[in-house]
Amino acid sequence: MESPAYLVLGATHSGRRAAVFDLIKDLASESDPVEVAISKREPPSVYDERIPALEGVALNYFATDLGSLPSRGLRAGSTSILIAAGAMNPVDQVESLKDLLGQAKKELGRILSVVSCRMLSRHPSLSAYYDACIHFSDVVLINERESVGEKFVKDFIQRYKDDYYPCLFEPMKRGRVKNPSLILETQARRISLYFDPEEDLSEEEDHESIPVDPYLDRLPGGIRRKTVPDIAKILGEGA
Repeated sequence: MESPAYLVLGATHSGRRAAVFDLIKDLASESDPVEVAISKREPPSVYDERIPALEGVALNYFATDLGSLPSRGLRAGSTSILIAAGAMNPVDQVESLKDLLGQAKKELGRILSVVSCRMLSRHPSLSAYYDACIHFSDVVLINERESVGEKFVKDFIQRYKDDYYPCLFEPMKRGRVKNPSLILETQARRISLYFDPEEDLSEEEDHESIPVDPYLDRLPGGIRRKTVPDIAKILGEGA
């Protein structure tokens, strides 16, 4: 796959920019240039200076959510890493991403979710929010494990394994990613079929019989059948 795009989901203040920094710090010098894009709604971070200081890496901003990023922001010849707005509905971000990829004629590498164990332990209602993120994810990075017990982390991961989720669950340690090359492989491991190309469907399959993704299915009034908790209300607008 040539110069793919990656999407990073997760709550604001969950360590997504630290994870991205660790993932790409050696990438650009070894391959294509890297362009990182992040919503202007995200609060400032020390990584706003560290990321563009890397060789071959640029940091750009889009106005609000991912839907406000122009398709020209996904340039050919550059690996794109898009950090979704962390206080907004992740399903909206995923839906916008598919439109962007089509307009830019760019392929999806992987979708990553960064889970803050600290946040989840303090706000158990975030579980349904992370369910939505992980439904679309190829890789789940488990961050801030030090603030909870080992059992908490094990139980969190086991719930998805019991439901046969194919995504990778990779622990972070103090904001660091253990194996960046494994994380950035482009092999799809997500349970959602939303990004699967139609040509991959067999001739025997009736396209109309393919079920709508449960998070994207809408009721007659336009409301999504499967709702996601408002993370901004759970954590506060400054989360």
